[in-house]
Amino acid sequence: MTQATGQPKFPLFAESDTKFFLKVVDAEVEFFKNEKGEVTYLMLHQNGRDTKAVKKSEFSPGYYLKQGVNQYSKGNYDQAIQDFNEAIRLDPKTPRALVGLLGAKTEIPVRNTSAITIEEVARYVPLYRR
Repeated sequence: MTQATGQPKFPLFAESDTKFFLKVVDAEVEFFKNEKGEVTYLMLHQNGRDTKAVKKSEFSPGYYLKQGVNQYSKGNYDQAIQDFNEAIRLDPKTPRALVGLLGAKTEIPVRNTSAITIEEVARYVPLYRR
């Protein structure tokens, strides 16, 4: 079974040891392993886009900050938002991640529900006061 954020659960069907597909949407999930045979990340292939998902516990806030900046520079704002949010979750006082998050959210059209809100900005303001 697999479940995207805010979506119902759907079964995955095996194509190989590391590749799976869904029947409800045209999407594939591929798992990648390191030299020890441990799964280190997965790649979602959907709508001509590849979205990488890594195990969060293995990376630092700095890693996610760097990933967010990289995704932002490529115009992948949704992925940048995920990366900046993870950096902030791991270290709420990561100012560059907050700036990146706000920047990425302002790039998304207003009709999108993930656009930044005043309440969201206010949530972070107390963290940066001295």
